[in-house]
Amino acid sequence: AYQREGDAGKSVSAELDWATRQLTLTTSTQRSQLPLPDGTQDRLSAMYQFMFLTLKGASSLNFAMTNGSKLDNYHYAIGDTQKLNTPAGSFDCRYLDSQAKPGEHRTELWLATRHHNLPCRMIVTDPRGEQLTQVLSSLKIVP
Repeated sequence: AYQREGDAGKSVSAELDWATRQLTLTTSTQRSQLPLPDGTQDRLSAMYQFMFLTLKGASSLNFAMTNGSKLDNYHYAIGDTQKLNTPAGSFDCRYLDSQAKPGEHRTELWLATRHHNLPCRMIVTDPRGEQLTQVLSSLKIVP
């Protein structure tokens, strides 16, 4: 569920029912059901799925993701390992790029290969060219 503070009309939710293989999407104006594809992620869990993937040797990554109001298929091209410097330190990262078409959001990810594909940097570019950048600022590993 995504709840918008101050604007409840923009709140949405997704129910993933694996037993019946149904995805129920609910917005302020409608409720719909869709078939639930294997491996579907919600927007938040998608960033955590990378730790369970072996990306070495892979050239692409595909999965279905819902944001609560729709279901989309996501495709990432997997690039070479790059050195990334962040406030949390320097990391060897696998680079992923959604390779957006004109008019689509583009997402670029840098995943730390020695830290279970932890996202170290993410850049989301909207169709107007405006960007949201998130960078890992600290990392504390407790055994």
